[in-house]
Amino acid sequence: MKTSSRSKGPTTDQSIVRHTSTAVRTLQEQLARDAPFLSERAQRWMTTLAGERDPAAYLVDAKAFPLVRLTHWFACAQKLPIDDAYEEAVARSNVCGAYYVRLIDNVMDDNRARERVLLPLLNVFHFGFTQPYSAYFSPAHMFWQDFARIWARMADVTLQDALRKDFERTHFEQLSARKAVAAEIPLTAAAYHYDRVEALAPWLDFLEVLGRWYQLFNDLRDW
Repeated sequence: MKTSSRSKGPTTDQSIVRHTSTAVRTLQEQLARDAPFLSERAQRWMTTLAGERDPAAYLVDAKAFPLVRLTHWFACAQKLPIDDAYEEAVARSNVCGAYYVRLIDNVMDDNRARERVLLPLLNVFHFGFTQPYSAYFSPAHMFWQDFARIWARMADVTLQDALRKDFERTHFEQLSARKAVAAEIPLTAAAYHYDRVEALAPWLDFLEVLGRWYQLFNDLRDW
């Protein structure tokens, strides 16, 4: 595990917003530099998701799924000093992960969606989601086995959800509400990084309940 300096106390929500905003700007700059043709369309999509606000607002909004806050909440609950450098790195991962999941979800919900033309963006998002963790976990670290398992489960649930025509409560709990399973990755990483693996299980239980609530809230809001 990579060693880095840790702050004396928990960072504020402003710090989370700052890290998220920085991560969004870094992503925008990378797209403009490395994929200029795709960049303009990507920037427009990100702004539209945020309701024509700063794209970072989409991720830190109080009504958004709290992906960008999970690592911070976990560390605070363990009463640990916050590793600010780690949180900054994870923010880059979370931003790309959130956009990755949103783009796939939009296309799978409507196979005629205009977002289909943006599917090449998934290359950038997947790399950006994965790469920050490589600075903290060696290729042989158990984290990567967990990452692969969770990532595959998320793909499986997403496809089942898209193909199912009729829904009952059990289907909602097992499929739609499980689409937040990807958020287990930053939580699992935090447990390894902060050396609190024994504390992970109740957090995963919490995440499952939160995922059900958020998916129901999101579905009702969209109706």
